[in-house]
Amino acid sequence: CGGTPGQRVSDCVINVLDVTCMIDYIFRGQTAPCPQSRADLNCDCIPNAVDVTMSVNTIFRGQPAPVPCGTVCP
Repeated sequence: CGGTPGQRVSDCVINVLDVTCMIDYIFRGQTAPCPQSRADLNCDCIPNAVDVTMSVNTIFRGQPAPVPCGTVCP
C-alpha cells in the first residue's frame, strides 16, 4: 500500500469519496486506510476531525493537497 495523504481511495484524486471514507474510518470504526497515515494529514499520528477538515479545504477551498510528512506512526 502507498498513496497520498488524504487519498483514501486509490484513484489518484482527492475527492468527496476520500472524505467520506475518512469519516467512516474516524467516526464510524470502518476499515483503516493502508497505510493509516493516509488519514493523518497533519502528521500528528492521530487521524481525527482536523484531518477531515484539511481534506474538505483541499477539495472545496482550493488549499494545496497535503504532502507526505515522513512521520512513522506506531
